[in-house]
Amino acid sequence: MKKRMNKSVSVQQIDEYHFFSTKGELTEYLLLKKMAESETPLGSWVLKAMLEENGLDVSIATVGRILKALDAKKHSKLIDNQGRILTEKGEHHVTNLTEEVERMMLHNHLMKASKPQDLAELHDLVLARKTIECETARLAAIRAEPHHLDALYQSIHQHEHDVSNKKDPNPIACDFHEKVAEASKNRFLIASLNILIYEEIKLEAKISDLVTRERGEEYGNHHQLIADAIKNKDPELAVKQMNIHMDTLIRAIEEQSIDETFFKGGDS
Repeated sequence: MKKRMNKSVSVQQIDEYHFFSTKGELTEYLLLKKMAESETPLGSWVLKAMLEENGLDVSIATVGRILKALDAKKHSKLIDNQGRILTEKGEHHVTNLTEEVERMMLHNHLMKASKPQDLAELHDLVLARKTIECETARLAAIRAEPHHLDALYQSIHQHEHDVSNKKDPNPIACDFHEKVAEASKNRFLIASLNILIYEEIKLEAKISDLVTRERGEEYGNHHQLIADAIKNKDPELAVKQMNIHMDTLIRAIEEQSIDETFFKGGDS
Protein backbone atom coordinates (compact mmCIF):
# COMPACT_ATOMS: atom_id res chain seq x y z
CA MET A 1 0.00 0.00 0.00
CA LYS A 2 1.28 3.44 -0.98
CA LYS A 3 2.60 5.40 1.99
CA ARG A 4 0.88 8.79 2.19
CA MET A 5 2.77 11.97 2.99
CA ASN A 6 1.78 13.48 6.33
CA LYS A 7 1.64 17.17 5.50
CA SER A 8 1.22 19.49 2.55
CA VAL A 9 4.09 21.91 2.18
CA SER A 10 3.72 24.68 -0.40
CA VAL A 11 6.43 25.90 -2.76
CA GLN A 12 6.16 29.34 -1.20
CA GLN A 13 6.73 27.96 2.30
CA ILE A 14 9.74 25.93 1.21
CA ASP A 15 11.23 28.77 -0.85
CA GLU A 16 10.79 31.22 2.05
CA TYR A 17 13.31 29.27 4.13
CA HIS A 18 15.70 28.49 1.24
CA PHE A 19 15.84 24.79 2.11
CA PHE A 20 16.90 23.90 -1.45
CA SER A 21 19.86 25.75 -2.90
CA THR A 22 18.73 25.50 -6.55
CA LYS A 23 15.48 25.47 -8.51
CA GLY A 24 16.46 22.04 -9.82
CA GLU A 25 16.64 20.56 -6.30
CA LEU A 26 13.25 22.04 -5.44
CA THR A 27 11.74 20.68 -8.66
CA GLU A 28 13.13 17.21 -8.00
CA TYR A 29 11.68 17.20 -4.49
CA LEU A 30 8.23 18.27 -5.68
CA LEU A 31 8.21 15.57 -8.36
CA LEU A 32 9.16 12.95 -5.79
CA LYS A 33 6.51 14.20 -3.40
CA LYS A 34 3.78 14.17 -6.05
CA MET A 35 4.63 10.60 -7.02
CA ALA A 36 4.65 9.62 -3.33
CA GLU A 37 1.10 10.96 -2.97
CA SER A 38 -0.22 9.16 -6.05
CA GLU A 39 -1.66 5.65 -6.18
CA THR A 40 -1.09 5.40 -9.94
CA PRO A 41 1.82 6.08 -12.32
CA LEU A 42 2.23 9.71 -13.38
CA GLY A 43 3.37 11.00 -16.74
CA SER A 44 5.64 13.97 -17.48
CA TRP A 45 2.81 16.26 -18.57
CA VAL A 46 0.77 15.58 -15.44
CA LEU A 47 3.82 16.30 -13.29
CA LYS A 48 4.58 19.47 -15.24
CA ALA A 49 1.00 20.67 -14.69
CA MET A 50 1.37 19.98 -10.97
CA LEU A 51 4.53 22.10 -10.86
CA GLU A 52 2.73 24.97 -12.63
CA GLU A 53 -0.18 24.75 -10.16
CA ASN A 54 2.39 25.22 -7.42
CA GLY A 55 3.88 28.28 -9.09
CA LEU A 56 6.93 26.59 -10.60
CA ASP A 57 7.37 27.13 -14.34
CA VAL A 58 9.51 24.29 -15.73
CA SER A 59 9.74 23.04 -19.32
CA ILE A 60 8.65 19.53 -20.22
CA ALA A 61 12.22 18.80 -21.29
CA THR A 62 13.47 19.73 -17.81
CA VAL A 63 10.84 17.54 -16.17
CA GLY A 64 11.87 14.62 -18.38
CA ARG A 65 15.56 15.16 -17.61
CA ILE A 66 14.94 15.19 -13.85
CA LEU A 67 12.76 12.08 -14.07
CA LYS A 68 15.49 10.21 -15.92
CA ALA A 69 17.96 11.28 -13.23
CA LEU A 70 15.58 9.92 -10.58
CA ASP A 71 15.39 6.65 -12.50
CA ALA A 72 19.20 6.49 -12.51
CA LYS A 73 19.25 6.96 -8.73
CA LYS A 74 16.71 4.11 -8.39
CA HIS A 75 14.23 6.52 -6.82
CA SER A 76 11.63 6.05 -9.57
CA LYS A 77 10.86 3.67 -12.40
CA LEU A 78 8.90 3.85 -15.65
CA ILE A 79 5.85 1.58 -15.94
CA ASP A 80 5.53 0.91 -19.68
CA ASN A 81 3.86 3.97 -21.23
CA GLN A 82 1.72 4.76 -18.16
CA GLY A 83 4.20 6.98 -16.35
CA ARG A 84 6.42 6.69 -13.31
CA ILE A 85 6.06 5.47 -9.77
CA LEU A 86 8.42 5.67 -6.83
CA THR A 87 10.55 2.72 -5.86
CA GLU A 88 10.84 1.69 -2.23
CA LYS A 89 14.17 3.52 -2.13
CA GLY A 90 12.49 6.62 -3.54
CA GLU A 91 9.70 6.46 -0.95
CA HIS A 92 12.22 6.32 1.89
CA HIS A 93 14.18 9.19 0.37
CA VAL A 94 11.22 11.55 -0.07
CA THR A 95 9.85 10.68 3.38
CA ASN A 96 13.17 11.55 4.99
CA LEU A 97 13.49 14.71 2.91
CA THR A 98 9.96 15.84 3.81
CA GLU A 99 10.68 15.32 7.49
CA GLU A 100 13.78 17.52 7.14
CA VAL A 101 11.78 20.23 5.35
CA GLU A 102 9.06 20.18 8.02
CA ARG A 103 11.62 20.16 10.82
CA MET A 104 13.40 23.15 9.31
CA MET A 105 10.14 25.05 8.92
CA LEU A 106 9.10 24.37 12.50
CA HIS A 107 12.55 25.45 13.71
CA ASN A 108 12.35 28.71 11.79
CA HIS A 109 8.81 29.31 13.00
CA LEU A 110 9.98 28.82 16.59
CA MET A 111 12.88 31.22 16.05
CA LYS A 112 10.52 33.89 14.71
CA ALA A 113 7.95 33.36 17.45
CA SER A 114 10.60 33.51 20.18
CA LYS A 115 11.72 37.05 19.31
CA PRO A 116 9.73 39.31 21.65
CA GLN A 117 9.23 42.90 20.50
CA ASP A 118 7.78 44.48 23.64
CA LEU A 119 6.82 43.84 27.27
CA ALA A 120 3.61 42.05 26.29
CA GLU A 121 5.56 39.55 24.20
CA LEU A 122 8.24 39.29 26.89
CA HIS A 123 5.44 38.36 29.29
CA ASP A 124 4.26 35.60 26.96
CA LEU A 125 7.82 34.35 26.52
CA VAL A 126 8.33 34.05 30.28
CA LEU A 127 5.00 32.23 30.56
CA ALA A 128 6.32 29.70 28.04
CA ARG A 129 9.55 29.48 29.98
CA LYS A 130 7.63 28.68 33.16
CA THR A 131 6.25 25.45 31.71
CA ILE A 132 9.68 24.35 30.55
CA GLU A 133 11.48 25.51 33.70
CA CYS A 134 9.26 23.59 36.08
CA GLU A 135 9.90 20.39 34.15
CA THR A 136 13.66 20.96 33.96
CA ALA A 137 13.71 21.55 37.73
CA ARG A 138 11.81 18.31 38.31
CA LEU A 139 14.13 16.31 36.10
CA ALA A 140 17.22 18.00 37.53
CA ALA A 141 16.22 16.86 41.03
CA ILE A 142 16.15 13.30 39.67
CA ARG A 143 19.10 13.33 37.27
CA ALA A 144 21.59 15.96 38.46
CA GLU A 145 25.18 14.79 38.95
CA PRO A 146 27.79 16.41 41.22
CA HIS A 147 29.22 18.58 38.43
CA HIS A 148 25.74 19.92 37.69
CA LEU A 149 25.31 20.92 41.33
CA ASP A 150 28.71 22.61 41.32
CA ALA A 151 27.66 24.63 38.27
CA LEU A 152 24.38 25.65 39.93
CA TYR A 153 26.04 26.95 43.09
CA GLN A 154 28.82 28.64 41.13
CA SER A 155 26.14 30.50 39.15
CA ILE A 156 24.43 31.52 42.40
CA HIS A 157 27.71 32.90 43.80
CA GLN A 158 28.31 34.88 40.60
CA HIS A 159 24.77 36.24 40.83
CA GLU A 160 25.43 37.43 44.39
CA HIS A 161 28.64 39.08 43.22
CA ASP A 162 26.90 40.93 40.38
CA VAL A 163 24.09 42.14 42.65
CA SER A 164 26.62 43.36 45.27
CA ASN A 165 28.56 45.24 42.61
CA LYS A 166 25.44 46.84 41.08
CA LYS A 167 25.83 44.95 37.80
CA ASP A 168 22.89 43.85 35.67
CA PRO A 169 22.01 40.50 37.31
CA ASN A 170 19.70 39.27 34.57
CA PRO A 171 22.31 37.57 32.33
CA ILE A 172 23.78 35.52 35.19
CA ALA A 173 20.24 34.83 36.46
CA CYS A 174 19.44 33.33 33.07
CA ASP A 175 22.67 31.36 33.29
CA PHE A 176 21.34 29.68 36.43
CA HIS A 177 18.22 28.57 34.57
CA GLU A 178 20.33 27.19 31.75
CA LYS A 179 22.36 25.23 34.30
CA VAL A 180 19.16 23.75 35.75
CA ALA A 181 18.15 22.70 32.24
CA GLU A 182 21.54 21.08 31.67
CA ALA A 183 21.08 19.14 34.90
CA SER A 184 17.76 17.82 33.55
CA LYS A 185 19.69 16.00 30.80
CA ASN A 186 16.77 16.48 28.42
CA ARG A 187 18.24 17.86 25.21
CA PHE A 188 14.88 18.98 23.84
CA LEU A 189 14.06 21.06 26.91
CA ILE A 190 17.61 22.42 26.98
CA ALA A 191 17.44 23.54 23.34
CA SER A 192 13.98 25.11 23.70
CA LEU A 193 14.92 27.01 26.84
CA ASN A 194 18.21 28.23 25.38
CA ILE A 195 16.38 29.77 22.42
CA LEU A 196 13.87 31.56 24.66
CA ILE A 197 16.51 32.83 27.05
CA TYR A 198 18.73 34.07 24.21
CA GLU A 199 15.91 36.16 22.75
CA GLU A 200 14.83 37.36 26.20
CA ILE A 201 18.31 38.66 27.01
CA LYS A 202 18.48 40.49 23.68
CA LEU A 203 15.18 42.26 24.34
CA GLU A 204 15.95 43.04 27.97
CA ALA A 205 19.19 44.73 26.91
CA LYS A 206 17.06 47.30 25.03
CA ILE A 207 14.93 48.16 28.09
CA SER A 208 16.80 50.60 30.31
CA ASP A 209 14.46 50.51 33.31
CA LEU A 210 13.47 46.84 33.43
CA VAL A 211 11.98 46.11 36.83
CA THR A 212 13.48 42.63 37.16
CA ARG A 213 16.96 44.15 37.35
CA GLU A 214 15.98 45.81 40.62
CA ARG A 215 15.07 42.51 42.28
CA GLY A 216 18.27 40.60 41.82
CA GLU A 217 18.71 39.81 45.50
CA GLU A 218 15.20 38.35 45.79
CA TYR A 219 15.67 36.22 42.68
CA GLY A 220 19.05 35.04 43.96
CA ASN A 221 17.33 33.75 47.11
CA HIS A 222 14.86 31.88 44.90
CA HIS A 223 17.72 30.28 43.01
CA GLN A 224 19.25 29.09 46.27
CA LEU A 225 16.01 27.37 47.25
CA ILE A 226 15.69 25.74 43.83
CA ALA A 227 19.30 24.52 43.90
CA ASP A 228 18.90 23.13 47.42
CA ALA A 229 15.80 21.18 46.38
CA ILE A 230 17.68 19.75 43.40
CA LYS A 231 20.65 18.89 45.60
CA ASN A 232 18.34 17.10 48.05
CA LYS A 233 16.76 15.16 45.17
CA ASP A 234 13.30 16.47 45.94
CA PRO A 235 11.48 16.86 42.58
CA GLU A 236 8.21 18.07 44.12
CA LEU A 237 9.94 20.83 46.09
CA ALA A 238 12.11 21.79 43.11
CA VAL A 239 9.00 22.30 40.97
CA LYS A 240 7.29 24.25 43.77
CA GLN A 241 10.24 26.61 44.21
CA MET A 242 10.66 27.09 40.47
CA ASN A 243 6.95 27.78 40.14
CA ILE A 244 7.14 30.45 42.85
CA HIS A 245 10.17 32.01 41.20
CA MET A 246 8.68 32.13 37.71
CA ASP A 247 5.38 33.52 39.00
CA THR A 248 7.33 36.29 40.72
CA LEU A 249 9.08 37.15 37.44
CA ILE A 250 5.78 37.13 35.57
CA ARG A 251 4.09 39.43 38.10
CA ALA A 252 6.99 41.88 37.89
CA ILE A 253 6.63 42.12 34.13
CA GLU A 254 2.85 42.48 34.46
CA GLU A 255 3.29 45.32 36.94
CA GLN A 256 5.70 47.12 34.63
CA SER A 257 3.35 46.62 31.67
CA ILE A 258 0.46 48.14 33.63
CA ASP A 259 2.57 51.12 34.68
CA GLU A 260 3.75 51.81 31.13
CA THR A 261 0.20 51.51 29.79
CA PHE A 262 -0.97 53.98 32.42
CA PHE A 263 1.67 56.55 31.58
CA LYS A 264 1.10 56.19 27.83
CA GLY A 265 -2.60 56.67 28.43
CA GLY A 266 -1.90 59.78 30.46
CA ASP A 267 0.03 61.31 27.56
CA SER A 268 -2.82 60.95 25.11
